[in-house]
Amino acid sequence: MARRSEAVRVGCLILLGQVNSSVHSFRLIPRRKYAVGRSSSSDFVVRHPSVSRSHAELSVSDFGIAIKDLGSRNGTYVESSRVVEGKAVPGQRLRFGDVSFLVTALSGALEEGSADPTDLGANSRRPADHFPDISKLTPAQARVFDLLLQGFSEKELAYRLGLSANTVHHHVSAIYRAMCVSSRAEFMARAQLK
Repeated sequence: MARRSEAVRVGCLILLGQVNSSVHSFRLIPRRKYAVGRSSSSDFVVRHPSVSRSHAELSVSDFGIAIKDLGSRNGTYVESSRVVEGKAVPGQRLRFGDVSFLVTALSGALEEGSADPTDLGANSRRPADHFPDISKLTPAQARVFDLLLQGFSEKELAYRLGLSANTVHHHVSAIYRAMCVSSRAEFMARAQLK
């Protein structure tokens, strides 16, 4: 895996995050601009009080996401740095107000103009083998999923979430079943779609 500071040529990008206890994923295709905000006219509607109606604009190049904050009240962040204009690459966290998304790469799996470019929820027309179906995870499993993507061990997850190691293990097993994987290595490969 390339380091974040290195340029990485990508196809489509996915923003994965949790909004109000449900997991959301948005697909971004190159050479297109996307409006992010609470407004129903946004390309990516994020219904959360910390997100402005017209919060940010994203555009995808071959090397990542260009971000432009549109004067939002609670800011747009790449990792922990507030940006007016910035860039994010796969593996980095992008945050709108209090809502965080992980940027992941989807290399060449979907062509421009195919399927709905904004939502990979349960009604998406994308092929099932290109992206894991995380839409059916429970809110607790979604929290575990998010921390798994950050690389935490099951023991660390249990500590951070205030759960028993056994409960976390059951959540991890359910996530693996939902993604049709059987190990952490397969999970990371499938979730990151390298």
